[in-house]
Amino acid sequence: MYKLNITNNFVADIEFDSTKISANGGTHSTDKISGQHTIDGDGITVFNILDLGEKKIPGYPSLDETWGILFEYQGNEIYGRYEGDGEFNITFDEFGNAKIKPVNGKALDINLPGLQLDHSKPPTDKG
Repeated sequence: MYKLNITNNFVADIEFDSTKISANGGTHSTDKISGQHTIDGDGITVFNILDLGEKKIPGYPSLDETWGILFEYQGNEIYGRYEGDGEFNITFDEFGNAKIKPVNGKALDINLPGLQLDHSKPPTDKG
């Protein structure tokens, strides 16, 4: 379980799972939550929050905590891990950029491949 503290300094309202967060300084804090969530609104792309549970993202062994979370926004990813109940601050600035600050947990900037072309050959039909 994790908690999010969201601050919206953007010029337009945003929504966290259908909860409106007012422009120019609005805030919202969740209770302890789990699962996949989104933040979106006019003028910003979808900010995705994915609960990883105990699953780890290969190639990032420096984070040893039990529980994981992945934040994805505008083609960038932040990988967080925590023990017990995690807590992260998400702040949108006036330009729609976002920053993550771990309150209880650790986080790394990472670079996942996103969209890739599969160059493997399709199976042939031998029928």
